[in-house]
Amino acid sequence: RLVPPAQGPIAVAFVISNDATMSDFPGPWEVFQDCQVESRDGGAFRLFTVAESAARLCESHDSAIWRRDGGQLRLVAHYGAIPSGRIGENALPLVRGVAASRAMLEGRTIHVADMQAESNEFPASSEIARQQSFHSVLCAPLMREGVAIGAISLRRNETQLFTDRQIALLQTFADQAVIAIENVRLFQ
Repeated sequence: RLVPPAQGPIAVAFVISNDATMSDFPGPWEVFQDCQVESRDGGAFRLFTVAESAARLCESHDSAIWRRDGGQLRLVAHYGAIPSGRIGENALPLVRGVAASRAMLEGRTIHVADMQAESNEFPASSEIARQQSFHSVLCAPLMREGVAIGAISLRRNETQLFTDRQIALLQTFADQAVIAIENVRLFQ
């Protein structure tokens, strides 16, 4: 286990073991303090630790990481009590009416105070919000070399905007998720 510095960000962190991938990441300790790397035989980099840390540090009830898979976004990690379906099986259509999809398609953060009230702008996400009883949503694209490859989303049960600090922190988590997804791709 890595030991955090007494204060301030870590310039570079390396996670290395016999058959693990190496992660080179500049950023605050909180982003990767819970990240673990499994062996190639044991499966993929455990993205759920990034999702869990994002939910906890951004004070949301839920976090999900989505990866582009053809014309849809496939769920690759989830943390929280709001249902998101089965990891690897649940998928969202890649359309602008879905907040996570729009974040990916437009390569920008989407922040909505009350998704239940946004049936014109986000018809699919608004319907899901009403069915699953969540309100506030924050989605950031997962960018690799200037191209969006997915999205990370946070959801809250109440109507409460995320702070500027939480928005910036989510982008840091998005960057960390891209590193993890790339490591899985490179070592499969």
